[in-house]
Order: sequence, then structure tokens, then C-alpha cells
Amino acid sequence: MEPEMDDERALAEIERCLARDDPELATRITALNEQFPRHAYTLGHGGAGERPLP
Repeated sequence: MEPEMDDERALAEIERCLARDDPELATRITALNEQFPRHAYTLGHGGAGERPLP
């Protein structure tokens, strides 16, 4: 199995456990993820996690 798939599976398991153990926190994290989607950031314009240039 590719390392990326291992990472995705591990993250999915963490998400399931969080939703089960602390649903309020999981709801807050989901709301933040919707407010700040990953595609709004790039890895190529000056560093990881920086906003893309207009």
C-alpha cells in the first residue's frame, strides 16, 4: 500500500474516533474546514500553507 493511502486511512480513523468521542469538537472542526477550505491555500507561492497570489 502506498504511504499516502496509509496516511489517509489513519486520518479517517482519527476523524471517526473524534466524532464518536467529542462530537461537539468534531462539529466545530467541520465548520472551520468549511470556512477555510484547503484549496484556498497552495504549496507553490512562497511556502507551504500560504494563500495563493491574486
